[in-house]
Amino acid sequence: MARWEAVDGATEKRAALLAAAFEEALHRLTGWAPYSAVDSSPAFAAVGECLFWLVALDDLAEHVDPAWRGDSSEVKEQLRGLRCARNAVAHGHSVIAPTGWQSGAELGRLVLGRSRLGAVSIFHWESPEALGGEAAGQKLFSKYRDHVAGQPVTPVLEASFNACRR
Repeated sequence: MARWEAVDGATEKRAALLAAAFEEALHRLTGWAPYSAVDSSPAFAAVGECLFWLVALDDLAEHVDPAWRGDSSEVKEQLRGLRCARNAVAHGHSVIAPTGWQSGAELGRLVLGRSRLGAVSIFHWESPEALGGEAAGQKLFSKYRDHVAGQPVTPVLEASFNACRR
């Protein structure tokens, strides 16, 4: 966490609060996957919270480390795309979809002959078209399309979070 070593106590506390809030929201989001075979609406609030806290942490990281704002790494491009997703959620668009659904695969939901124990259902980021017309007008839309859409949700969120925390 080199970026955070030289910050004052108040900024460090803000970063810790944002990080804890993100981790709590991510825990709720990953808990929804087994119950969302039909749609992603049960996870809508949790993914919105993850995006909200993550973008706030990214803003703080840019304030502490101005070089981070201009970073062009893949994870920073994903963060820019996640800003577009955050804006779409704020306008009522679901940005995730259950894919790789393993009917009954999660413990307590096993369906004989249809799934294997231990296979886990996952969410992927929605296609760019699902974000709604107002998203397409955002300058960050291309970042979402090129660096986020179609990828598994949790690894993208975790990588972005870890990059902000460095």
